[in-house]
Amino acid sequence: MTPTLEQHLMSLNGDVLKGWLRRMDAMEKGSTRKEQFVQAIERQLTRNLPRVLERLTLEEKCFLAECAHQGRFVSAREFEAKYNSHCPMPRYQHNFREEVSLLTPFISIPSYRHEHEPCLLAQLQEPLCALLPKPEGVKARLVDSLPKAWPSEHQCEGGDRIRPIHVFESERIA
Repeated sequence: MTPTLEQHLMSLNGDVLKGWLRRMDAMEKGSTRKEQFVQAIERQLTRNLPRVLERLTLEEKCFLAECAHQGRFVSAREFEAKYNSHCPMPRYQHNFREEVSLLTPFISIPSYRHEHEPCLLAQLQEPLCALLPKPEGVKARLVDSLPKAWPSEHQCEGGDRIRPIHVFESERIA
């Protein structure tokens, strides 16, 4: 079962919530408790969503638009293949030295594998569809010749991440 916006925000660390508010310049004076941070973020996402979206990078907007308009969570691999760009998906674990992703309150990433799948929060899907343009469909990119090798996300047995490309022309043989 996917969490509500409040459940998702309450599951996050208070320092993460505070970091997001600081990045958005939305820190309210006197806020010190996690519940106050959650309420402030909920207000930002429900009342000032266009202002929040202005602060996002192009990749972050594209990622949210893909998830919102497709009605499902778009994997990092799918996003990178379509946009030929790094996927800005937030991580569940945060290092105190790195900036909090501005996508953190939009995307729920479970802390345990069996909780639920990563998802765009249902409460935000309709408003995001209204504010973000529908992404274009997938377009095939043509190349003059195939490369000799391709970098792989998965480590091969020999430890080499570069995998050779093998071409089998079955039509000529037949």
